[in-house]
Amino acid sequence: MSEEGKRNGPAFEDARAKKIMIVAHCVLNQNARIDTCATAPAVFPKVLETLVDRQIGILQYPCPELGFLGMGRQGQDCASWDGTYQHESGEVYDQMSVPEGREYLRDLADNLMYQIKEYRKYGFKVLGVLGILASPTCGVGLKYYKGLDQTDGALIEELRRALDRAGLDLPIHGLNDLEPDENVAIIQALDA
Repeated sequence: MSEEGKRNGPAFEDARAKKIMIVAHCVLNQNARIDTCATAPAVFPKVLETLVDRQIGILQYPCPELGFLGMGRQGQDCASWDGTYQHESGEVYDQMSVPEGREYLRDLADNLMYQIKEYRKYGFKVLGVLGILASPTCGVGLKYYKGLDQTDGALIEELRRALDRAGLDLPIHGLNDLEPDENVAIIQALDA
């Protein structure tokens, strides 16, 4: 490698499109969702195809709920989001908001910040973050907490704080499980 290459780092001038989308885990793996809340057999319809067709790389972050609470976690039944659900450990948002849960979420957000900075440093375009509407953890502008609440989920709260600390601006959108065409439109707008 030349001295110039060593100083400036790799150019990544090969076949890659140099576009990245940060995607909530369950968008591409419905198996990770809490019991009763999977709306598709495997992935959100049309999302994966749209990302591949538009040559957008996928940075799929780990499922925070699975990572902190496990597969057997208990939460609301997605068929009855009326605020009547009760669990002895509190709702999923409460369970993710204990000090250890928030530390876990901050670490996850900080790891995403590191990756975003690295991609940007080398000229990659990080298009945005795709969360999930109504998720208590990955919800964007809508989460389930004692009924539907028009605020962010626990991870998205921490991610926004990490972006602010890093001085970065990055669009964050919530995908709707049941609106595949709307999800495609969101991706297309971010890749315009």
